[in-house]
Amino acid sequence: MRPFKFRAQAALDLRRREHDEALRRRAVTEAALVAADQAIAEAGKTIAAADQERAALMKGTVVEYSRLQWHQAWRARCLEERAQLQARRTQREEDLQQATLYVSQTHRRLRSLERLREHALAAWMRAAQQDEQKTMDALAASRFVQEEMR
Repeated sequence: MRPFKFRAQAALDLRRREHDEALRRRAVTEAALVAADQAIAEAGKTIAAADQERAALMKGTVVEYSRLQWHQAWRARCLEERAQLQARRTQREEDLQQATLYVSQTHRRLRSLERLREHALAAWMRAAQQDEQKTMDALAASRFVQEEMR
């Protein structure tokens, strides 16, 4: 009997590569989301440090108005930066959702071709077993006839 050959093997290989690429992209977007979370945490620490410095400045006996304005401007800039980082984090989260959706789509397409291959292989194996059984039956019949002839 001929060896098993899956006709759609090229498509199956393509689907596997596509799924692997989708998994890689999702990993990259997950890493970007983690980096965005870390950046927001750092921005929060910077704002806390700005608040502490301003409080320390206010405890002094003489407060320079220009220094106080500088701290207020620095804190406002830090707040603005954190808002921008949060907006980027939201975008990264949406990117991750899209990547996850794409991974599930590629997985479904890959799985359907894998199931098709499994069914084709099972059918080939049944045909091979039937062919083998026919050969064994023919051999047994010829031996039986030879024994009867003696």
